[in-house]
Amino acid sequence: MEDRLLKRGETSGRSDDNTDTIRKRFNTFIDKTMPVVQHYDSIKKLKKVDACRDVKDVFQSVCEVFNAAGILPTKETIQRTSGAAAEDSSSSRFRGQRILFVLGGPGSGKGTQCAKIVEKFGYTHLSTGDLLREELKKDTDRARMMSEIMKDGKLVPQEIIVELLKDAMLQHPQSPGFLIDGFPRELGQAKQFENELAQCDRVVFFECTEVVMVERLLKRGETSGRADDNSETIKKRFQTYIEKTLPVIQYYETLNKVRKIDATRDVDEVFEDVCEMFADLAQLHLDNKNKTIASESKDEDFKDAVADLFAHMDKHEQGHESQEEETKKIPVEEPAVTAEELVPLGDLKTAVPTHKSLLNARVIFVIGGPGCGKGTQCAKIVETFNYTHLSTGDLLRSEVSSGSPRGQELSAIMERGELVPMETVLEILRDAIIKQPNTIGFLIDGFPRELEQAIQFENDIAVCECVLYFECLAETMTARLLKRAETSGRVDDNEETIKKRLETFFTQTLPVVQHYDEKGNIHKIAAEESAEEIFVKVKAILDALPQRE
Repeated sequence: MEDRLLKRGETSGRSDDNTDTIRKRFNTFIDKTMPVVQHYDSIKKLKKVDACRDVKDVFQSVCEVFNAAGILPTKETIQRTSGAAAEDSSSSRFRGQRILFVLGGPGSGKGTQCAKIVEKFGYTHLSTGDLLREELKKDTDRARMMSEIMKDGKLVPQEIIVELLKDAMLQHPQSPGFLIDGFPRELGQAKQFENELAQCDRVVFFECTEVVMVERLLKRGETSGRADDNSETIKKRFQTYIEKTLPVIQYYETLNKVRKIDATRDVDEVFEDVCEMFADLAQLHLDNKNKTIASESKDEDFKDAVADLFAHMDKHEQGHESQEEETKKIPVEEPAVTAEELVPLGDLKTAVPTHKSLLNARVIFVIGGPGCGKGTQCAKIVETFNYTHLSTGDLLRSEVSSGSPRGQELSAIMERGELVPMETVLEILRDAIIKQPNTIGFLIDGFPRELEQAIQFENDIAVCECVLYFECLAETMTARLLKRAETSGRVDDNEETIKKRLETFFTQTLPVVQHYDEKGNIHKIAAEESAEEIFVKVKAILDALPQRE
């Protein structure tokens, strides 16, 4: 990009086509726009196009995006899905071949078990690691990029992996099934694979403790020559595995597709359980085959139903415009929502308060690094403005100490060193909000910690009116926390843990700050001064907020 802009600068006469300004603009782009890219990537609406090539080559890729099935659907496109065109899809190519996702942490022994499955059952073993290493042998920009990603213990983009898997699977049309080893490593990969290729029949999860896995990998490192078989990289890989892959296991457990196998034992003992699983799989395959036969007998009725549906839509569209003007003239009165309607309900997915139900309650996110003093400021706000203070940390600790089933589950998660799922945090926040129907507003302290939490909260619970961001130097926050440690007794008030917490905050939360900065509803408050001086600024901000009826 810099080369192109400097070249343009030779003739454009634009004052911003110089090296210093170009680099500033590029940094701004990275800071501001990449969170947008990540957001749309997370909801599967992103199409990446390699723009380092010739203009014509780039435009050809753009045309492929616009022509891709499902990007700009038409009636004809939808109708064809029930007809012969469906027979040419990738999923039909793998019909009759069983697909098993084989998961487990690095060093769990899944590769060894896959080799034994191939020998006994004749399956085709596809290791995403092996496929990636083959790709790395090529002298391309993508191969070099992948090499750097793997050295950092991070994951290769899922589009590349799914494409490599598809090519490999098409090379084995006569195979009874596929063992896809080390995939999917995150939920997005699983859904993309099933959308584009075929449904997974079973997930085989080799459970193994971190201690055993590390020991095995270090032993392997003595002879393997692999660059990633060292203590530091193993630790990064294990952390990545915990954060990314366990949600995949949880997702497939809801579909009753997971078979967990204790992999801390001897290889042969583990394989005995694998063979039992294959016996169960044979019956599953028979049941699915019978369902497929029954389903195919309904194809003709389905095609007729699709045709009837579009005929009905055409008729509806013809009369819609004539009714539209009259509809606009009809006044709509919506009933007021009372506090009695805000009753605690069960599952977050099926029972969240609507935006209307929180219409008269102001929601303010309070964020800042550990030790910035936001807790002190929240206490002052509660005293002065009578807001309800909700700290996600306090709510989680309270839930754990309650001994409830959810609290016991949270305790187990924390003891394993895992992150509490976002859905659980939102559910606990939702429950706390519902219990305060008459409050004038909520101060939600320490939340959101990442952009996805912010978006999910506003989609499912309530719109955030403003954000208070307490800006403070890392040195100041560290000093305050170490001072607090003299009397707090908190295990996380030590220098090493404080450093990690600050790194996590700056990595995860600053995109949230940028998001609300762009929306124009964030108030940045310098938090280096005394608590009283800081509160003067806070009070001025809250006093200036519009009054609510």
